[in-house]
Amino acid sequence: MAKTHYRAVWISDLHLGANSANPQKVNDFLDTFTCDDLYLVGDIIDGWRLKSRWFWPDTNSGTIRKILKKVKQGSRVVYLPGNHDEFLRSWLPLEIGFGGVSIQNEAVHITLNGKKILVLHGDIFDSAVRLNPILSWFGSTSYDFLVVSNKWTGKLMSLLGRRHWSFSKYIKKNFKSATNFIFHFEHHVSEYTRRRGYDGVVCGHIHKPEIRTLNGIVYYNCGDWVESFSALVETPDGELKLLYFQN
Repeated sequence: MAKTHYRAVWISDLHLGANSANPQKVNDFLDTFTCDDLYLVGDIIDGWRLKSRWFWPDTNSGTIRKILKKVKQGSRVVYLPGNHDEFLRSWLPLEIGFGGVSIQNEAVHITLNGKKILVLHGDIFDSAVRLNPILSWFGSTSYDFLVVSNKWTGKLMSLLGRRHWSFSKYIKKNFKSATNFIFHFEHHVSEYTRRRGYDGVVCGHIHKPEIRTLNGIVYYNCGDWVESFSALVETPDGELKLLYFQN
């Protein structure tokens, strides 16, 4: 089957090493396309989880191999570490010679229409991460537990003939503290981008895929591969859109 070609693809928050990761879905998605630029927008490897206990199935290694294969196919691959893979930041900037992967704190993508798009993970705008890493770690651990629980709940709902329901998504959508956090995060990211003179920004971190105009720039969040299974792509004719992978 012919693969779809994109000018650029952005994916984030794979969390390889966490129980909540879905590397097989990522691998299946990577097999569906070719691209000029592939941006890995942080939290690709979950160093926090791997520190507490080692969990690395073969499918995780398969994801790394498929990313490196993109380089051999002619893609430019840029890895922008997040808070869960922050161990890479001590080496920045870094070019992995044998893999052809560039590791940077942030990058700039120029669209077909000449728009300048800032690309970064986004955790620098998360006060919980910057001011209280222990609290952030606890929140992440709780979220991981919720997502794993959702998998079992989903199987039960399917057996009962009911539509899948996500508790973690429900919390993010309906709890005031969660919605306030997301609002402030998006506002600060977009305002920072506007002040620096860019036309738009692509980030991850909050696991909420989104395209909207904020503070005079276009805010893009490519989502995650824990629940949303989403990516941002730029088509050959210059359209930027979200994809939701179903397999």
